[in-house]
Amino acid sequence: DENRRHQRKFPQLRLAQSLGLRVPRSIITNDPDQAAAFFDTCPNGAICKPMLMGSHYVDGEHRVAYTRPVPPSEFSALRQSILLCPTYLQESIAKDHELRVTIIGDELFCCRIDSQGVSGAEQDWRAVDTAKLPHTIVPLPEKIDRALRDYLKHCGLRFGAFDLIVTPEGEYVFLELNPNGQWYWIELATGAPMADAMAHLLEAP
Repeated sequence: DENRRHQRKFPQLRLAQSLGLRVPRSIITNDPDQAAAFFDTCPNGAICKPMLMGSHYVDGEHRVAYTRPVPPSEFSALRQSILLCPTYLQESIAKDHELRVTIIGDELFCCRIDSQGVSGAEQDWRAVDTAKLPHTIVPLPEKIDRALRDYLKHCGLRFGAFDLIVTPEGEYVFLELNPNGQWYWIELATGAPMADAMAHLLEAP
């Protein structure tokens, strides 16, 4: 139950902000005028992302809705369709690189993912083969480390995979928590002892 409850993206942003983390300006609306007003306040453009799982089937074929930019021309063309379904828009934030921070029990693994030099991965690195992306285990500032641990504690979770942006200015921006996120590919790419940490967590009383 806690796992499902904490998958919801918008409450995640509120909680992260309350813990002192920067989050992107965001809106969920089915009012085209409200969406347009928000769009106009995003100097670097806006992105659209799914509110829950973006995985679905079309004519039996598996499709995934990845986070992607919304060009002004596309927004204008599709503006009225916002009436049909709540739409999740977020300001676009410049990235130097991204972080996947996985907390397994008391162990924290911070993996830098250099997505910006790989075509197709600029907005959502999941859209490409992760083997194409440079992965490096890096330290995490103490303030961010503490906030993410506090986040999981607040949720009553002992595992979580967080996605963050690091801007060109070096600022850390919280994007979301994956309470049941994948992690083993990071061990394969970096050698970080994540499976051992998971075994210890599962063996703990």
